[in-house]
Amino acid sequence: MLERLSARHQTRLETLKPDPSNSSTTSAFLSRFNNSKKSIATQIESSTDPSRLPDISTAISDLEKFVVENSYLLPSYEIRSSLKTIFDLKQSLENLTSQLIPKKKFSFKKKANLPKPRSRPESHNPTSFQYPKR
Repeated sequence: MLERLSARHQTRLETLKPDPSNSSTTSAFLSRFNNSKKSIATQIESSTDPSRLPDISTAISDLEKFVVENSYLLPSYEIRSSLKTIFDLKQSLENLTSQLIPKKKFSFKKKANLPKPRSRPESHNPTSFQYPKR
């Protein structure tokens, strides 16, 4: 009985030990995240062609997907800071989009000239109705 309890205690202690691979996965995540972030930031800064904007948007979406997929491995601070960085990248992409592709101005369209309704003949006019004579 004591052997079983000590074995159970040992297994609990082993599960509570910090996992050294966890810190390596965090550092691997951070290095890949930072490389992608720098790449996207340089694309945003150097882009003058509106046709490149969808590619940059896709890269930001892929980076966000990468953060979400690895969120269970990361500490909460790393997740928050990564998502904040992605939000900043999206904002800078929106600023670039508004510079390269100006918004369309809103204006009312000229109404089409509709034909005027024809006036009704007098016989159908209810105000000019006359009662038949008897």
